[in-house]
Amino acid sequence: MREQHTDPEALTRFLLGEMSDIEAAEIDRHLSVCSGCRDQADETMDLLSLPFLDGVGSAYDNAFDRALVGVAERLSGLGRELRSADDLLAELLREPAPGRQRRIREDERFHSLKLCQLLRSHGKARWFSDPAAARDAAELAVGVAECLDPGRYGAILTADARALSWAYLGNACRIASDSWRAEGALRRAWSHHLQGQGELDTEGELLVITSSLRILQNRFDEALQHADQAIAVYRSLGDGQREGATLIKKGMAMAGSGRFQAAIVETRAGLLRIDAASDPRLLLIGKQNLARDLLESGEHVEAGRLLPELRSLGRDCADNTLQARIDWLEGSFAGHLGRFEEAERRLGETRDFFLRHESGVDVVLISLHLAEILARAGKPRRVRELLDEVIPLGEAMGLERDVLAARLLYAQASGR
Repeated sequence: MREQHTDPEALTRFLLGEMSDIEAAEIDRHLSVCSGCRDQADETMDLLSLPFLDGVGSAYDNAFDRALVGVAERLSGLGRELRSADDLLAELLREPAPGRQRRIREDERFHSLKLCQLLRSHGKARWFSDPAAARDAAELAVGVAECLDPGRYGAILTADARALSWAYLGNACRIASDSWRAEGALRRAWSHHLQGQGELDTEGELLVITSSLRILQNRFDEALQHADQAIAVYRSLGDGQREGATLIKKGMAMAGSGRFQAAIVETRAGLLRIDAASDPRLLLIGKQNLARDLLESGEHVEAGRLLPELRSLGRDCADNTLQARIDWLEGSFAGHLGRFEEAERRLGETRDFFLRHESGVDVVLISLHLAEILARAGKPRRVRELLDEVIPLGEAMGLERDVLAARLLYAQASGR
């Protein structure tokens, strides 16, 4: 999401301690990720401190003096922690992986809210490009979050950090096809969120991440409920970008339950709300979903018109996983048109890609799709060979609905 910079007047109120805890927490979170606003904070500190420095020994009101001293101390501490977070992260990552959690627990320097936020950002940036690294970063963020001192940061910020860190760990596990661990992490996230009385922005993130997990688990009605709640949150916050992203997520849940026409409506609504320039990856995902749903709805011509645009967007994003999903979509398109050899080749190559990247859920889904193509092409032996490999994998990951579909297809290929 594109962050809006903090208004100078709001920044001054934040520094003077004139905001509510909820407003201050939002400004504090933004400063942790926005270098421009940190620079503005430094400049504001200088401006606020000058009258105090000029007036030392004069008849300034004592209360005003104390406020200015508080501003200087608060900014000084904020600046030190922000600048040290990068150094702490580098130091932590130099530590051999098995000793990092122990280092976090034993060294109070790592009990830093800014380090926790930095680790979450570090992991989020790798959710799709390197799921294992994303999971490792989220585990470290959880370790830091659990060591944070509520007396230093306040109960709300501490609970918020713990909720988001556990949620990011859950999402990283979901992407890595570990739905059981994802479920446990999200339970912890919601527990912390409710204990902290719950910030609305954090609630939106938790709802979206939970919706994603429910889609993976084929619990589509729950996924829709969570998506609708998140949409309401982002609408109330005036956050059109995340509202649009969640509408696209809602479309995924509808498509999963076979409601492709409804999915098309939601996905198009989401695409209209997002700023594509600020998040080209989201634009590509939304367009991919739209093309897939059009294809499944029998609107082959309209789906085909999107394919060149998707390929162009894929090159611009330079994301191998997204490009593999475009190959998957093109293989599906070929299969729908009866070009079975092309479909088999494209889907087989894409399956090999996800096997290399150990993306278990994708391997199951594309294998099932490929088996359907092979069945239509009159290759029952290849169908059985493929499903013999994939059914145990689907069972191991708890993909009950997909395993059932695979068993039915296997029975058909066996003449039973």
